[in-house]
Amino acid sequence: MIKRILCPIDRSPSSLQAFDYAIALARWQGARLNLIEVIEVPNHYGMPIETRSNLEGDLERVLVSRRVSDVKVAISLRQGNVVQEILGHAKANRSDLVVIGSHGRGGIQRLVLGSIAEKVLRLSACPVLTVRRGVSQRRRGKDRSPFETILCPTDFSVAANHAVTYAKRLAKEANAKLILVTAVEWPFGDGVKSRPAAELRKSIEADAREALGRLLPRPGSDRRRAEALVVSGKASAGIIKLARLRSVDLIVMGVSGRNALDVALLGSTTHHVIRAGSWPVLTVPAVKR
Repeated sequence: MIKRILCPIDRSPSSLQAFDYAIALARWQGARLNLIEVIEVPNHYGMPIETRSNLEGDLERVLVSRRVSDVKVAISLRQGNVVQEILGHAKANRSDLVVIGSHGRGGIQRLVLGSIAEKVLRLSACPVLTVRRGVSQRRRGKDRSPFETILCPTDFSVAANHAVTYAKRLAKEANAKLILVTAVEWPFGDGVKSRPAAELRKSIEADAREALGRLLPRPGSDRRRAEALVVSGKASAGIIKLARLRSVDLIVMGVSGRNALDVALLGSTTHHVIRAGSWPVLTVPAVKR
């Protein structure tokens, strides 16, 4: 499922933590890992040979410290616009996954619209795993998946259900528990307690539960490791609460594209879930770009 992984690095704690996830995934999948560092200098200036040599030496020391002799790793130093170089490298090498820290260069302390990680996950043609500093990785052995419990929210949109398909495949390969969840936000507030309102709310939640159930894996071994849940209230709050309650190792979410509406959507639910910071978030583009 994942044969080529790209991991941008800038020596920040979050990017090094993302690198650890990339190593674990490469070991599990037997994938090739491309480590890239982009230096933000104009191309026409060129990179001094001594500077390149020093940077390559630093990256080699990072590899040695991570003990990755059992993983196929290629190092690439680029110069220019960070986002463009990352996306260009991912496309040229047909990467199946980009693993990136959510802050780093420039001292950004949280993922915000306009940051490097946000631009990469919104514009990438392949799935992007975003890792914040402080996220703890489950240790399950060298050749096993770092993901034991995967949470995948959906609002039944094309983008979200594309992510559900990806999450089901990933959970099957990882032999992981899969939790599908959708949020129902009751527009009238909890103060409305009339019988008709209560029946309508119950009906809406039942419809959501039925629709969610249709997305579960087909009956069999995979189905026994999956469940569908409906939460009430704001989607981001419900997702975060459930993720903490179930101690999930990964959240998989859909990203629809690159226009103005997508930016607004990304600034809400997905943005808030990533910013919560207790787990890596894997965003899946709706279509192959």
